[in-house]
Amino acid sequence: MDHLASVSFIDVQTGWAVGGSGRILKTTNKGANWDTQISGTPKWLNSVRFLDAQTGWVTGDDGVILKTTNGGNTWGAQNSTSIYNIKSVFIIDSLTLWAVGQAGTILKTTNGGVNWVLRPIANTQTMLSCYFIDSQTGWVVGTEGRIFKTTTGGATWLLQSFTENRFLYDIEFTDAQTGWVVGNYGTILRTTNGGENWISYGTPDYGYLTTLDFIDAQTGWIAGFSGAILKTTNGGVTYLKPEIQNETPASISLSQNFPNPFNPSTVVNYALPASGVVTVKLYNIQGREVATIFNEFRDAGNHSFFIDATKYGLSSGVYLYRLTTGGTAITRKMVLVR
Repeated sequence: MDHLASVSFIDVQTGWAVGGSGRILKTTNKGANWDTQISGTPKWLNSVRFLDAQTGWVTGDDGVILKTTNGGNTWGAQNSTSIYNIKSVFIIDSLTLWAVGQAGTILKTTNGGVNWVLRPIANTQTMLSCYFIDSQTGWVVGTEGRIFKTTTGGATWLLQSFTENRFLYDIEFTDAQTGWVVGNYGTILRTTNGGENWISYGTPDYGYLTTLDFIDAQTGWIAGFSGAILKTTNGGVTYLKPEIQNETPASISLSQNFPNPFNPSTVVNYALPASGVVTVKLYNIQGREVATIFNEFRDAGNHSFFIDATKYGLSSGVYLYRLTTGGTAITRKMVLVR
């Protein structure tokens, strides 16, 4: 089954999920059952957001933007004017939306998507997420660890923060002053002055953090790969990890890296039925070892690791990653496109 990349619920019963191969799913019973909707595209779909039970948008690779006005019974393509992968969409109201993506793409519509207008920014990082408190003021984050803010509806952008070697995956504000950003290597950033200053509250132990949701200025949740879930009740100063009971995997498994192809980093999930020393090595297509990702003891359970092409000085091409533990070795192929 294709990966699912985004989910959006309008109430406790009704929601949508999107992912690979143009896949759109809808549930009306809290996720107990999911029905397939016809997207009309084979492209990877990255983000879904709904304004109400009828009206929603989906963004995807190669400039795809879809809109429905009947709960997803039919989806129509909109002209994004972009050829790049569009990673996220943000709804302000029925007319005003923002979408962000590769090559510094920032798009805005003021007529519900009939026309999308590029709002230029002097940066080519892949924009992964955006958040706006009104039609003029908002923030964007992406793959180069940069946070940009606009107070002019996207006419101008100010660089507020830069964290080297970080992917910033999600951003959210509860008011004009208080907001959070999460990313890889356990990155958690918080501001209480509209982004003039960002303070780090993260730790590498938190892993690869990809999404967050705050219900007020004090209470929120952050989630990431390998089932990572964090909760705060003091505005993000400290976080707790809720106890989650997971069954021990029945066998060793090594997943395909995601995303694939990738640039510059990717994540791989794996499962261990028993504790032991795990070695992960990286090889080029000729079979020559180019890096040891790690060689460490791991407990039984579900885990993940990250491969950063920049860290290992990798150029574009096909690579093999191999996991070895307890006399068993599993190898998979991945593609780096730079």
